[in-house]
Amino acid sequence: RSSYDDQFVLTAGDDGNIFSFSILPPEGQQRRLRWLQQERPEDEAIPQDIDDPSAYSIETAKQKMERDSLHQKAKVKVSRKRKQITELQKEFKQLLNLNESLPEHLHLTHEELHRDQHFTQQAEREKEQRVKEVKEQMSWEVERSNVALKKLQDWFRDSFASVVSVEAIGTSHSVSTFHVPALVTSSLQLREGSRLSHLDEDGEGDYEAVPEYGESQAELAKDGIEAEDEMVLHSRVARSAGVKLGDRQMERLQKAAEKAEQAQAKIEKRKEEWSQLYAEKPNEDCEDPQDVEAIRVATETIGDLKLKSAKDYNVPKHLRMNPEGKREQLKVLEEKIRKEQVEVNKKIVALRDSKIHLVSQLHLQAQQIREIQQQLPAHLRRPLPPLPTILPSEIPEKRLQPSRAVLERYQFLAGPTWQNTKKPRVYWSGNDGGQATARTGPSAAAGLTRRSSWNQGLLTHKMESSICQFDRELQLLHREKLRLYPQLKLADLRQLTLYQELRLLQEFEGREEKLQEKLSLCIKEENSITSKLNASLRELEMKQAEVTKVQDRERSLAEAFQETVVDNPFEEFLTKVFKKMVKRDKKKEREGGGGEEEDGDSDEDSDEDSDWDDDFDSAEEGQAPLSDSVCPPGCDPELFENTLHLRELRLDLEELVAEKKKNAEALKKMCDTVVKKEKVVKHNRKAAEDSLDLVYREKQQRMNELDVVVPLRLSQIVFDADRPLTSDLGQALLLNMTELKRLQRRTKELQEEIKEHKALHRQARHQHIKLIKDQREMDTQTQVLEEKCYEDMMTKFGRLVDLEALQTLSGNRKLEELRQRKILKEIDQDKELKEWDARVREERQALLEVIERNTELLQSSSRLIEEKRQLNEQIRGRQTETDWQKCVDEAEIQRLQNLVETHSKQIKALKKEIHHLYSAPQET
Repeated sequence: RSSYDDQFVLTAGDDGNIFSFSILPPEGQQRRLRWLQQERPEDEAIPQDIDDPSAYSIETAKQKMERDSLHQKAKVKVSRKRKQITELQKEFKQLLNLNESLPEHLHLTHEELHRDQHFTQQAEREKEQRVKEVKEQMSWEVERSNVALKKLQDWFRDSFASVVSVEAIGTSHSVSTFHVPALVTSSLQLREGSRLSHLDEDGEGDYEAVPEYGESQAELAKDGIEAEDEMVLHSRVARSAGVKLGDRQMERLQKAAEKAEQAQAKIEKRKEEWSQLYAEKPNEDCEDPQDVEAIRVATETIGDLKLKSAKDYNVPKHLRMNPEGKREQLKVLEEKIRKEQVEVNKKIVALRDSKIHLVSQLHLQAQQIREIQQQLPAHLRRPLPPLPTILPSEIPEKRLQPSRAVLERYQFLAGPTWQNTKKPRVYWSGNDGGQATARTGPSAAAGLTRRSSWNQGLLTHKMESSICQFDRELQLLHREKLRLYPQLKLADLRQLTLYQELRLLQEFEGREEKLQEKLSLCIKEENSITSKLNASLRELEMKQAEVTKVQDRERSLAEAFQETVVDNPFEEFLTKVFKKMVKRDKKKEREGGGGEEEDGDSDEDSDEDSDWDDDFDSAEEGQAPLSDSVCPPGCDPELFENTLHLRELRLDLEELVAEKKKNAEALKKMCDTVVKKEKVVKHNRKAAEDSLDLVYREKQQRMNELDVVVPLRLSQIVFDADRPLTSDLGQALLLNMTELKRLQRRTKELQEEIKEHKALHRQARHQHIKLIKDQREMDTQTQVLEEKCYEDMMTKFGRLVDLEALQTLSGNRKLEELRQRKILKEIDQDKELKEWDARVREERQALLEVIERNTELLQSSSRLIEEKRQLNEQIRGRQTETDWQKCVDEAEIQRLQNLVETHSKQIKALKKEIHHLYSAPQET
């Protein structure tokens, strides 16, 4: 973008830098440049232009320029320091030369040259500190270089695993390490698993992981039965609200219920014991599982020698081999061979290291002997033992390490840079005070000669003993390697045999895998069918138990009906109403099922209903016709409604029984189908197992054809027969002597076991006879007890009773509730009688009061009548009075008449009330 005055073009980069370019003409640019230079301060540094075309940004270029400036300053400082050091070294050398040129009594010693020890120590400390800092700064780079060098060494050195050869010093013996190459990729690939092993493992795991079939259906059926049971129980005859029983009644009922529960638990426990006993009872043609297991164990542990070359030899399951197992054997064998070789190599390398250390010691001892021989005359000097050297074959790992000559050549080829940077070396030539040799006497010289001669012999003996000890260790290690070498060769042959067996197993792997998959599918299908069959059988048992329960409820419903109509004049009519079959509408739940089946069922029901109706009508011939839908006169309506309700419940139970039986029959048919399918699957499984065994036998025969190398000595071969040795040993059995002795010992043990088993068999026969006698005695005792039980029942009850029902009979809560209701009713009636007595007394008192009041009213009425009569007489006697007196008398008469009428009405009302009060006690 251009600036606001169109004099510059602005550009921006992703790095955040902004560049401006002037678009003024050249003359204007020169004027502007001169103007900017005039405005810049004189002491301001002029930034340098960036000439590097590869510069990324101004900041990076600036940082690079700063680094270059620092490097330049550092180089200048280093050159100045080196120049100073060079001048000081020259001056120091001049002083040393001057000191050497002086006479002995004038020149200074090495210690005297140090004027200030503290200065030297301080310099050493500073040097150590700087060296430490430099090491810390270069530690990461040193570590990186070491790691890179180690990687290169491992790459080029370990790839071909150099052979180390150690030579003896005093003899011609030598021992070398085994060539242990790295594990190749093909060997690693042999260790990968095959699919067959996974099939074996997955098959065994899936055989037991088959889900149980029908558990959810069984649970749903159980829940449905419980719901139906509750529905039928709750749909019994409606009765009034429960009566709260007293503490004594509740305690009595609770004790009776506990006693019944204990008896029921005892009976159930005894039933379980009997069922378990009957379940454990084997069939007549059944074999004892313990005997079968003992036979199997005896067969497995009989101790015989099973020949793999036999045609009927079956490989046991735990000895069957697959390619994965053979690869594992190869892996173990390779690791074992490698382990033995590595252990021997470690010992040889340790011996090589000891030789290197011994060579250095021998050279030091030889140097000491030379120094001692300088002090001895020529005739006393012994010849030195031959000094060994380290051969290149003994240290092959150092062929990649550069020598000093190689480094000097590399330094020479590197150019003059290395020569210029080489620091000058300062060589000290110290003198401890000149020659301090003093002349000694003849006796001292002789003692020194004897001492030196003794030291010479001691060192020579040490050197010879060290050499002999080393040679002895080398010979022992050489013998150990020779003993190990045949074993390794046999291991190589064994490895070759394993490779041949692996190839043979791979040939059979495809067939074996297919048969194993087929067998796995058969086993899975068989387990699934078995699980389904078991679930169906359990469900069938549940269905049969449900049918039994519903039938029990039906019987209990009939008993409840008989209890309600017992001693009733309409018992026969109500029984016919209860047992009558009525055409009923299908439930909505069943309407969605199959219409044709429901129509057929409805037709059958209608036929049955018509038959029942005919029977009901024929039973009523000769009598007045009675309708089952209307309560006959004289019959309790509540009892009739109860009978209709019980009939509906009976019909529901009959339909439920029919449905349960139908489901049970369908389930039984399905079980039969599953049993047939199970037989077919078992046959297929047996065929698959036979095919797999045939493949195993064929594979074993092919493996028997492979040659196996077995090293034997002639002293190990014994022909165990009385006849002379045959010329052809092809059919002979090569057997270990230990195995032969074991078989002979096992034969004697089996003979002893046969005798023991015969004795046990005789003992078992005697025990069997004794058990038969005991069974006969127990049968006789059981018959006697049954007869005694029958007599006791007839004596106590007069008939045969169900002892189980009698023991489990609990308290009748209904009877207790009725008794409690009777007591409460009596209490309420007594209370009501008392209330009525009090009310009668109150009414009688009120009646007396009314009678008294009525008596008073009658008396007042008679008095008024008498007054009326007198007044009438007075009226008749005073008819002659004046008119105004007559009007007054008429008004008074009218008033009195009204009063008499009012009193008469009150008298009538009182009479009615008195009559009512008299009649009320009679009604109550």
